[in-house]
Amino acid sequence: MSAEYKSTSGDIIAACLSRPLLQREPMALIQEAHAQGALIILPHPYRGSHFSDRILEEADIIEVFNSRCSDELNARALATAQALGKPGIVGADAHLAHELGLALNEYDAPLTADLRSILFSSWQVAKTEHTTMRSIRRSQMIKARRRMRPILFAKNLVRWVQSSPTATP
Repeated sequence: MSAEYKSTSGDIIAACLSRPLLQREPMALIQEAHAQGALIILPHPYRGSHFSDRILEEADIIEVFNSRCSDELNARALATAQALGKPGIVGADAHLAHELGLALNEYDAPLTADLRSILFSSWQVAKTEHTTMRSIRRSQMIKARRRMRPILFAKNLVRWVQSSPTATP
């Protein structure tokens, strides 16, 4: 089982879990996951997160490209992974169906391999493409609607219309 957790310092993915994690403080969450033999993946480590050096060091894998992050943030994540000698992974961070294929990882591993073996096998980036601001605004409207935040919905609706290919600057 794998799950993404909102820790007090940012999002953390735990892969290969045997049971859900209870902790939300990052180091305690990482220790709880590692005690189960799980892997820790830090998605978009520089967008909406404030991870300490220790948390970055304790992670097993760092997301080095995220379709919703700027080139600058992705480059910073890649540099961090390389400096720490951590494997990288790319992620679409898909909030909408058409975003699913924006970032693809390719692994050279047998079909019978378990997830842990696959994630640490020979990795290559198969595809990385940024999502559009229009898609980001659309997903933010959906989130605002679900959370019953009409003002946030309206702000994102205006931004969505302004990001239209036919909108005039």
